Amino acid sequence: MRELCERFAPQPVVVSSADAFMDARRDPNTISFLDDTAVAILDDLASHYGDEDVPTPEWRRLLASVSIGPVILIVSGSVEPTMVGLHARPWLSHVVNVTMLEHPMAPAHLGHLIKSATTTRPPKLMNWIAAEVSGRRARLTHASRRGQRIARMSDYVASMGASPDTLQRFRDASDELIMNAFYDAPVAAGAVDKPIPRTQDVSLPAETACDLAYGRDGDLTFVHVRDPFGSLSRTTLIEALSRPDRADAAAGSGLGLRGVVRRASLVAISVVNNHHTEVLVGFLDGVSTSSPPFALHLFVKGSARRRLWKSANQDIGADTPLSNTFVSFVLTDDGLE
Repeated sequence: MRELCERFAPQPVVVSSADAFMDARRDPNTISFLDDTAVAILDDLASHYGDEDVPTPEWRRLLASVSIGPVILIVSGSVEPTMVGLHARPWLSHVVNVTMLEHPMAPAHLGHLIKSATTTRPPKLMNWIAAEVSGRRARLTHASRRGQRIARMSDYVASMGASPDTLQRFRDASDELIMNAFYDAPVAAGAVDKPIPRTQDVSLPAETACDLAYGRDGDLTFVHVRDPFGSLSRTTLIEALSRPDRADAAAGSGLGLRGVVRRASLVAISVVNNHHTEVLVGFLDGVSTSSPPFALHLFVKGSARRRLWKSANQDIGADTPLSNTFVSFVLTDDGLE
């Protein structure tokens, strides 16, 4: 941990006790690196202080220590317990395992993360990909065209050297993220008030189409999906990450967001509420199946502007069946053009 801090901070402060951690001086640009042991101690303290009827000074110290500035958890074992524990740790948005820190991409990745985590502006996740990357970009307006698009995406990353295993994970993740953008995001945004059957086509305006970027950055195969809704909250994100994998995923219902994360090496999600959601997922070739590199980052920010959506071709109420063969969405007059 000391070597990690010294690599990215000119004057790191290394502490070895909970009291020293809570007493350390910090500001919004102070980054705290915690390991499994430190988090376990803080969890025990939170449980103890939380039993008090009136918040104690120690509770306020503990809350300030994890709420002022970003916290990055470095895990040495499986990330599964950490993902489940995100519910109880509203201050935790960044998890990196030790294997990822040992990968050649670690310095560049952590550099991008630190820059993104210490600015008030929403991160541009595609800036995390090298400028000289081999990649392509596309805009998708109809959900029904995703199969053709994903086939072209797969052919391209295969031509750039992606392994068969990476290709499969890339295809599955791309399909899940695109389906979420067209079917789940508009429902969560209130554009319709009931789920849209995935047998129906969904269309978005050309100017606010689902934006796709994909390619290879060294041995990392990546896909970046941006939808125009920005309807995910931290709560819904954590619920999706904690939800068991779909038992019927093999039948074509999709992996679910947790399934995507479990199969990836890198996942970064940035939500600007009511404006857009970006998801960057990366898959490393030739990694160990027992301890693969992994990093998860969540950025959820508010927006002064609100996009208001509605169904353009039908007025869908709670009791109205979705009988049309497609559903198209537009921004309302009160939204952003």
